[in-house]
Amino acid sequence: MRILVAGALSSIAAIVMGWFFTGWLFHRFQRRTPATWRDPSWRRTLLGIAVNDILFGFVFAAFFDLVGGIGRFNIDNWIGMGITFGAGCWAAIALPMCLAMLVFMQVHRGVIIGVLLDWLASSIIAGLICAFVFAR
Repeated sequence: MRILVAGALSSIAAIVMGWFFTGWLFHRFQRRTPATWRDPSWRRTLLGIAVNDILFGFVFAAFFDLVGGIGRFNIDNWIGMGITFGAGCWAAIALPMCLAMLVFMQVHRGVIIGVLLDWLASSIIAGLICAFVFAR
């Protein structure tokens, strides 16, 4: 049950962060590389949210539960555990993936900065959510 609660809350947080960073704050940079992007539609947007944000939220929560957070560091408060776990996941997965996109794809660096900030915020907030839900 806790995985479902943490996953749902993490998914909602990821949707909000995605809208704020990628969809609003850094969206203007997507226009600088128009050949990279598919034509926008509500169907494509909803599919992207499902594949990206909702899947992220539930897999993140399941992974947190599987490994028990960041217990190796003996962090005894949920805030420290959540921030450490989220930042670690971001550094291990999103950071190298986005930097590789910058090297191999024709995407404006503003898009990559927006995606990196989106993933960092989503990962830390999801880490905090999972630490809070699983620490109780």
